[in-house]
Amino acid sequence: MITLTNLIPSPSMEGSGWNGTYSTEHSYVGTRSLKMSGASGSAETTCSTTASIPLIPSHTYYARVYGYQDTKTNGAAVGFYWPIAEPNFNDNLTVGDAGKWNLYSAVNNRTSFSSGSYPFRLDWNNRGTAGTIYYDGCMLIDLTACFGAGNEPDQAWCDENIPYFEGEMDLEASIAAIPSIESASITPNPSNINSPILIRAFITEKAVILTPVYFYTGEIQSGEV
Repeated sequence: MITLTNLIPSPSMEGSGWNGTYSTEHSYVGTRSLKMSGASGSAETTCSTTASIPLIPSHTYYARVYGYQDTKTNGAAVGFYWPIAEPNFNDNLTVGDAGKWNLYSAVNNRTSFSSGSYPFRLDWNNRGTAGTIYYDGCMLIDLTACFGAGNEPDQAWCDENIPYFEGEMDLEASIAAIPSIESASITPNPSNINSPILIRAFITEKAVILTPVYFYTGEIQSGEV
C-alpha cells in the first residue's frame, strides 16, 4: 500500500476554505462547487484557498481539479498557481467540452521558490470572452513524499490511477525494482560457428509502480440473468 495525502484543506468546496463564490447549480462531489465567471474584456478570474499549504521546493507535486461548463468558452484555459507567483504551476490547460466534468491536472516541482506555506490558487483564464466555469474536487499531492524521490509517477499515471479523495487514502500499489538492459555487446561480432563468444551487458534497475489486475471467473447457468 502507498498512502496518499490530499494537501488541499477543503477540496470538495462545500462552502468554506476558498475565497470565492459557491454554487449548488453543479457539483462533482458533495452538493456545491466554486463558480467562477469571467466578463467580456477580462483576462482572468481567480480563487485561492484561505489556508496556506506547506511547500518543499525539491519535491514533485500533482495538482488536479474538475471543471464543468454549460457552454464552452472557446480559447479559454484552466490554471494553477502555488505559490501565487511566477513561474506558475501550470496556467494553460485547454478547457474541455461543455456539459460534462473535465479533469484538469499537471505535475511540477517548485524549485524556484523557498520552503514555506502558501495559498493554492485556481485560475479561470477566459481571455476576454465572457464565460463561466464550475470547479470541484481539487487535489494537491506531494508525489515525492508519497512515492519516494525518483519514483514519482507522471501525470498520465496519476490521472488514471488516483481517484478523488479527501484527507488520506491507501492506494493499492507498490514500488518494485525491475532489471533493465541498457546496452549489450557480443565479441567477436560476427562470430564463427562452434567458437566461443563474449557477451557483455550493462544492466540497471528501474523503479516501477505496480498496481493489481483482477480477473473474475464464474459460471452462468441457462436461464439466469
